[in-house]
Amino acid sequence: MADLNGLWGAVPFQRACSAAGVKPVFGLRLRVEGVEAQVVAFNADGWAVLCRLATKVQMNLFPARGAATVFVEHVGMGMPRYLGQWLQEERERAGDGCFAILSRHGDLLRKLQTAGDADLYVAQQSGARAQADADLASTLQLPVIACPAVVFSSPEDFTRHRLLVAIGRNTNLSRLPSSALASADPMVRGTRARSAPAWMRNELELGVDYRYYPGAVERATALAERTDYRIPLGIKRMPRLPLKSDVGGDPHANPIAHQAAALAELKKACQAGVSRRALVWTDAYAQQLRRELALIREQDLSDYFLIVADIVTWAGEQGIQNCGRGSAANSLVSYLLGFTHVDPLQHDLWFDRFLNRGRPDFPDVDLDFAWDERDRVLDRMVRRHGNDHVAMLSTHVTFGARGAVREIAKAMGIPPVEITPITRAFPWSRGGVDLERIRKHPKAAHLPLQEEPWCTILEQAAALDGFPRHLGVHAGGMVLAPTPLTDHLPLQHARKETEDGHLVITQWDMGPVEDAGLLKIDLLGNRGLAVVRDAKKMVRGNSGIKLSFGQLNPKTDLRTQEMMASGDTMGCFYIESPSMRSLLRKLRCRDFPTLVAASSIIRPGISSSGMMQAYIERHHIARTTGKHDASWYLHPLLRELFAETYGVMAYQEDVLRIAQRLAGMSAADADGLRKAMTKKGAHKRLPEWRSAFMQGVGRAGLEPEVAEELWRQIESFAGYSFCKAHSASYAEVSYRSAYLRAHHPAEFMASVLRNHGGFYASFAYVAEALRMGLTVERPCVNRGIGHFTGRARSLRTGLYEIQGLRSSLVPRVLQERERGGPYIGMQDFASRLTPTRDQMELLTRAGALDGLPDGYTRPERMRWTALYKTSRTASAVSEPRLFEDPGVPTPPAAPEFSTRRLLEMEEETLGYLVSEHPLSLHQEAIRSAKVIPARDLEKHAGRRVRLVGWQVTQKPVRTKNGEPMSFLSFEDTTALYETVLFPQAYKRLAPWTLTRGPYVIEGIARDEYGSITVEVDSLQLLRDIAVSDSQFHTSQVTSKSS
Repeated sequence: MADLNGLWGAVPFQRACSAAGVKPVFGLRLRVEGVEAQVVAFNADGWAVLCRLATKVQMNLFPARGAATVFVEHVGMGMPRYLGQWLQEERERAGDGCFAILSRHGDLLRKLQTAGDADLYVAQQSGARAQADADLASTLQLPVIACPAVVFSSPEDFTRHRLLVAIGRNTNLSRLPSSALASADPMVRGTRARSAPAWMRNELELGVDYRYYPGAVERATALAERTDYRIPLGIKRMPRLPLKSDVGGDPHANPIAHQAAALAELKKACQAGVSRRALVWTDAYAQQLRRELALIREQDLSDYFLIVADIVTWAGEQGIQNCGRGSAANSLVSYLLGFTHVDPLQHDLWFDRFLNRGRPDFPDVDLDFAWDERDRVLDRMVRRHGNDHVAMLSTHVTFGARGAVREIAKAMGIPPVEITPITRAFPWSRGGVDLERIRKHPKAAHLPLQEEPWCTILEQAAALDGFPRHLGVHAGGMVLAPTPLTDHLPLQHARKETEDGHLVITQWDMGPVEDAGLLKIDLLGNRGLAVVRDAKKMVRGNSGIKLSFGQLNPKTDLRTQEMMASGDTMGCFYIESPSMRSLLRKLRCRDFPTLVAASSIIRPGISSSGMMQAYIERHHIARTTGKHDASWYLHPLLRELFAETYGVMAYQEDVLRIAQRLAGMSAADADGLRKAMTKKGAHKRLPEWRSAFMQGVGRAGLEPEVAEELWRQIESFAGYSFCKAHSASYAEVSYRSAYLRAHHPAEFMASVLRNHGGFYASFAYVAEALRMGLTVERPCVNRGIGHFTGRARSLRTGLYEIQGLRSSLVPRVLQERERGGPYIGMQDFASRLTPTRDQMELLTRAGALDGLPDGYTRPERMRWTALYKTSRTASAVSEPRLFEDPGVPTPPAAPEFSTRRLLEMEEETLGYLVSEHPLSLHQEAIRSAKVIPARDLEKHAGRRVRLVGWQVTQKPVRTKNGEPMSFLSFEDTTALYETVLFPQAYKRLAPWTLTRGPYVIEGIARDEYGSITVEVDSLQLLRDIAVSDSQFHTSQVTSKSS
């Protein structure tokens, strides 16, 4: 395999070759300044050459600031300046016998030949170019080698090739030059008069293609036989953290001594953690710590833990809070070192989920930091370990349904105005392009998908399904290597820029990096941590109260418990989605274990299997009676293992416990079963693990039907099961968020909004703040700052929320206000800042100048702005003038705009309303619709209801039978409420759910354990409805009671 200027598919290629029993040959096709060469690696040193060359080429696509630009691919003069230099440098570095160079470029070959390069070949293409290549080889006295171009696997792939080239060039198919395309003409095979075909040929076809050039194919075969390299997979490559005891500061100088010193350093750090956590040290803690440290020593992981501890310690010194996520919270060492903040012994967390003796790869330590501080941690990682040892992981973004249809339509010349309504109505944006599923989906019912050109576009989109599209940047994954990264894998610059230039990322995505045994650490951004940080800071600034969650335990706070039990958790980290708020109400969740369980049983696998409903019912029985029913437990041992969740398997750890305790599997085999349930691609082995599990529980004496039920519950986990430690870690942050909402609502909601929300759009949080009884003020140049602020019972919108306002103007407004005091009028503001007329108009229309004490109405301010001219620059203001600037004349008097007009201007400039709910613009129509307020839904449980609703969010799902349906959240000015469109209703109403509304909604209010959901059977836009008293009546309907 020889990709152009990259090695992105190297590991999947090796795995595919291994599965097919084929020997992989690793090459790299380079095109630099119009000059091409192909490099083939013979060994590990040759592989490193490929990685370095691929890195050099890709780095020059987006060079570092101040670096010279090297034109790659098609651009250039056809002179081998850089490519020849790079190849010579690599030959000198690696030596002979590591790689071969194949090229058709005479000047490049002469340059390398003069430098004494061995393993040089003239790359001979088939077809019309073959003779010219043979002549070049004769002139240079170099061997000629068969090197046919291969762009796609068969002639049938030419259509997709043509589409991809057009998409890559961002041009129409009709404008695509033929020179940009590879040949797909089957008639050119074996001829010497036309260009060669560009698909893969078999041995017989190659013999025909090169029949006039004896030896060319044989040399290619011999070259392939010389290659003897495989990318090492499954072997850990541990980076070492330099210690004071290392000889000359080199951790690799004496590995045995370093490992002993690293373990001693780790033990010392754990002892310090015991004091810092103020733990009451018992034999259970001591035994667990000894067990973990022994396994860490056995697997040579001390450096790994010290590297992570170094990150956490530095972050703490900078005042950056972290939250360990995932299975790391199962570890006492992680808790003592500050990676995580949940005591694993207190919460019965299962260490084997994190690390066990049979685990061949690195355990996962994932750390969350506030989203706006995370980059500082990443930068520190690079400074600490060196930019040649650390890089961000890439993601390989592939074509999904919407993306494929959109790009193909663009390539066919269809304007965006016609494309957007089609792709917007697609029932999903990611995943496969299933033609029948799309055409039959209710949301697509009104689309012309059976007509041309859309029929053809959909068929071609199916051919692009899952095809690589471009590289992205992983959310937080970093790779750290013991030697320079380019010894192991290729790098490149991402399009994303930071203050230091373009990000450096791996060409491989996460899977191949982990397969290659390199250490991956996830350092992720978390908005919930930023909300807690900002709210605490705001509370301290407003009241002087310094909140410390190290001393304050929100889990025991009664107001927080009551708020959580009622599901009033919008804005609270991890527990604000509609389904989670509904579940909290059903459970009347008031304690930490219930919250931890709730975040897991809500996952699709458990909920769809019926076990979520079983958990809810058993939870209420246990709370009411104080007893557990024996029928909940399929085996007596399960009462011991799963009493906390009433016999329901809620976590990945539960499967590990059953596998080890009941089926007698080893920790390694139990973990293998867990990976088969959760890892992509590993589910193929699930039948093997089923057999091992059934044999184990059979030996334990389980009845076949009990064993089958246990396995059914395990299978329901596949792809959706959750780690208890992860749920517990996040539940800590959830409780802190809930505490702040309960006791400091203004500061909390302002912090949610200034951190750009979470599950919902900003307007939904503003609406929630209004329902909480808070007032929300417009932006103000005298009272506001850049971001949202909260104090007492009021929020102030930040100046950054004004759409189109230059971000550079905001700090100037604040700095000048700090220097010269509040602005006293329009003229004063304009004179001190000299904004452009457009910026003045935006501030005026947004109401940000309404607080100026000059007494102008909004219309008068707009007239003043219309007269305002900015002929002087900021620098000219300070120049001496002969006469005073007369300023803008006083505008003629004008009455204030109507409330409706002020609200419309607010929405136009901010993108949403802040001072009132959007439904306030429709009060007359709402009164005519004769709806009930959403806050009164409980009073109408079991009855048919009519409500007005502004759509907040929706979640399309499928029934067990595969029928589409949807859950939708709406709100009015009194409450947020949930609705469901079952398949028959969804089939009729789905096309009408594509806007925010407002809607008039009719259906049955169902009560399930105190959580009300409206089963919708009628949905109309408010503007379309004509209401009369006779059209609506309230009727009693039998419903499930709580």
